[in-house]
Amino acid sequence: MGLRKQANQMAEKTVTEYNANPEIEFIFEICASVTHKLNHHLWTGIVLPYLQEEVPHNPAAVKCLIQTIQNLYSSKEAHSNFDWVTEGELLECYLRMCPEDEWAISKAIEQRSRWLAYTIHEWPLGVLYGNNGATIEQCNEIIEAVSQLRLLDKESSYELLCKDIEDKTIQYQEQLQRYKASTQSEET
Repeated sequence: MGLRKQANQMAEKTVTEYNANPEIEFIFEICASVTHKLNHHLWTGIVLPYLQEEVPHNPAAVKCLIQTIQNLYSSKEAHSNFDWVTEGELLECYLRMCPEDEWAISKAIEQRSRWLAYTIHEWPLGVLYGNNGATIEQCNEIIEAVSQLRLLDKESSYELLCKDIEDKTIQYQEQLQRYKASTQSEET
């Protein structure tokens, strides 16, 4: 709405009030309300100090970091302080602590299925891992991620996607293995 200055002033005032009377539930509330990114002043003044103390041993803090992951990604200093952790790694950590948490399961399914769909979006040219073609070893990681998605997806809602990715990745991996074998035989 073009009211950034006013929003930042309100956020700074909120940080001051919070620091005068900290209430942990407030952190959980603001993190749960994030749709993309939390106001920078709120994140650095309230949420980040809590996260720096509590992650990775406190599941509530790990969940807050997942909910504010875009803030983390946009701060090189903060991200490096968390060893460049990814959303996927945080979800795995959180699920180890809270394996029955429906929010985390749903989020992990969403995140993993997006990443897996990305790996085959250039098919039939190849299978991607990051921005490059997957290696033989990375194909194994993709197939393992498909297995993990199947374990999380109790209703088998993503089975068609899993089968498609698995088939294409195996086919691509076989092509890589044939190419590797042919180049090795030419060298000898």
